[in-house]
Amino acid sequence: MPQITVHYFAALREARGQDREEVDVPEGTTAGGLLATLFPSSTWTHAGVSFACNHEIVPAERVVHHGDTVVFLPPFGGG
Repeated sequence: MPQITVHYFAALREARGQDREEVDVPEGTTAGGLLATLFPSSTWTHAGVSFACNHEIVPAERVVHHGDTVVFLPPFGGG
């Protein structure tokens, strides 16, 4: 089972209660599927979250692999 490192920022960090963690995922898990698994009852799975994998912006359909680092980037606002 692949193990990946997940980093959280902003509200996602608050919701998860930590800024990073190691996660075991089934083979074939996508970045979007990982978000849905980690936040199963949250609107974050539909709120325009972007994904980065190994320092590259990737689509939600990108399959994650053992040793990858995945970053969830929630929508940012500011003034």
